[in-house]
Amino acid sequence: MLHADKEALTARTKVNLLAVRESELTLYTNNCRTLGTVAAIMSGLAFFGLLYTDQPYFLKADAWVQFVYANGLQQQGPAESASLSSTQKAKPKGKPGSSSSTELL
Repeated sequence: MLHADKEALTARTKVNLLAVRESELTLYTNNCRTLGTVAAIMSGLAFFGLLYTDQPYFLKADAWVQFVYANGLQQQGPAESASLSSTQKAKPKGKPGSSSSTELL
């Protein structure tokens, strides 16, 4: 009886040890998969950033324009903000020829 209990305990310990090893293997597999996904995304972005650097319009541009283009940055200059404010001022407030309710009183 004592020998059977010892064998059962040994078998349970081996099963538990295998479960721990399986969870470790799952953890390492998931970590490698996550690292591979991040590496693929980063390499895709790097490739996209370098894809157009050999084009004539890119080579003719100055260093700042090349930096902005290669990093995907966008710049809004004062001319664009001035044109936005002038278009907002040019919008009519109401229909011409219509009277408001305060003019009727």
